[in-house]
Amino acid sequence: MNHTIGRWSRAVLGRFLPVLALGGLLSAALTAPAHAELPGGGWGERHLDEITLLASHNGYANGPDGMSAPFTNQTYSLRDQLWNQGVRATELDVYDYDYGTGDDRPPFARTGHGEVFRQWGRPLADHLRTIVDFLNSNRQEVFVLTLEDYASKDLLAKAFDSVPGARSMMFDPRAWRVDSIGWPRVQDMVNTNQRLLVLSGKVDREDIGIFPMRDWTIQNHYDNGIRQCTDRSGDGISDPLNVGGRYGASGQRAFQKLFINNQFSSRTYDDFYQTAKTACESATLGRMPNMISTDWIGYDNQDAWRFVNDTDKGVGWNVGDRDLCLDVEGGRSDNGTPVQIYSCNWTNSQAWSRVPILKQNVFEMRAFGKCLDVAGGSTANGTRVQLYDCNGTGSQLWLHDNRALRNPMSGKCLDVPSGDFSPGRDLQLYDCNGTPSQAWDWRMV
Repeated sequence: MNHTIGRWSRAVLGRFLPVLALGGLLSAALTAPAHAELPGGGWGERHLDEITLLASHNGYANGPDGMSAPFTNQTYSLRDQLWNQGVRATELDVYDYDYGTGDDRPPFARTGHGEVFRQWGRPLADHLRTIVDFLNSNRQEVFVLTLEDYASKDLLAKAFDSVPGARSMMFDPRAWRVDSIGWPRVQDMVNTNQRLLVLSGKVDREDIGIFPMRDWTIQNHYDNGIRQCTDRSGDGISDPLNVGGRYGASGQRAFQKLFINNQFSSRTYDDFYQTAKTACESATLGRMPNMISTDWIGYDNQDAWRFVNDTDKGVGWNVGDRDLCLDVEGGRSDNGTPVQIYSCNWTNSQAWSRVPILKQNVFEMRAFGKCLDVAGGSTANGTRVQLYDCNGTGSQLWLHDNRALRNPMSGKCLDVPSGDFSPGRDLQLYDCNGTPSQAWDWRMV
């Protein structure tokens, strides 16, 4: 993103990281994943707002694609980022470019840092072709492209039209009624081959398939450092981070905006963990990011990719300081499936996401696209807990309070009956009592 020259001078040291770490980066490239590993069972029933993607900040700003230091943010080409570094989202700065008076070649949309440096960037169409080629070769993948957009709409449209297959692959959140019924399952996007979501800071691009960022995402401030997560709500790009989910008509599934976590300063696994899990968890009422955007993808033993991969595989709840996790019995997704404790294994059965509701401190707990539910809406001790279609009722709202998972409707807590920590023990609702049977902690691998 091209915000201020001050941002570049403040991070001058970071611009030399590719040189200082070249040997390590080349070594990492040899062992980098061909694509990000999917959690056990693939994405299964997970929706787009229940996964985390690795995003390259200014993915075009790298030496192989024509940019020069100190105005680079990445070491690898965009193609290399996608094919070898696990990147599944990127941000591009886009401008109009013409060849000047007396040159008959037509103008086009081009990537670059500001008016002065845009001549170094490649045509937007080249980068679009890279993304579409990757998606055509990797049919189970989805991709999110965000544009810091200074280009004219006509030239943007020409860029997309010039890449075969790009138009048919673009995901339309309006047509899918996302703001009414929530984000679709990733598998549904795959099945329809609408796997490319394109967003812009501009609001007048929907007729060419590019949607306003503010309508569909929230994000923290781009100047945040490590362990910082503050609002970026003053420039028209994002709502406050604590905006909750909401329901459409008839209690349909909650819609929540995708959370872009800008971590341009993070380098190590601990940097990413402390910022996303600690700082942003509090700021967003408990959400993990849907995209983690950072510089120098591939740096320090692939730590950014490793953190994102662990986030997708290993966000779970363990109980009583034991190696026992909140688990959907048998990995089933049908309504009424019991919820139990089981040995932590970081599969989809234990991958829960929290969806904040209506700017309160309460949230839904989702697995397989469904909700943790108190059976029958009962408030009685011993009521079983199950997986059920999300419906917006009080039986599916939870609060994490002094380690307990409390259901505010009943005032009671998620409980291991009789303190029996045998794997496979079904869970219940019970009076809150502060015992290890009700001590739940949210953790990663």
